[in-house]
Amino acid sequence: MRTFYTKGNFDIIPEVRKPRFWKDCSNSIYFFKISDLPKARKLLQVSTAENSDDIFTKGLATALIEILSVLSPVNTATNPDVRKTLLRYLHALAMQQLPRQSPVMVILSTLHNGILVAKGSYALLRRNRSG
Repeated sequence: MRTFYTKGNFDIIPEVRKPRFWKDCSNSIYFFKISDLPKARKLLQVSTAENSDDIFTKGLATALIEILSVLSPVNTATNPDVRKTLLRYLHALAMQQLPRQSPVMVILSTLHNGILVAKGSYALLRRNRSG
């Protein structure tokens, strides 16, 4: 970033380009928010089928930012099952494409395991309330 307080000629960082999957994912979540469910589902189906190869190959930093922002609980509050499904999908894809110690893999594993723990806790709560 160039400011009046810094000296020198700073090169502008090249524009970060989002892979098509993340654009489609953002649009799909928007369609879920406005209750256009058929359009939202169709967009996700097409995008996961056609654009899965470039999710992690266009930059791991971009993937990490998109995972944490696009799939944030706040952004997916109107349809949390979409978040869970996409996190499961991304985790499975990362298992195939990334090394186990990759930061993206570690974060996806943590989020994926959090879903499994939450699911187990919810089932336990339901059993305790019923019995």
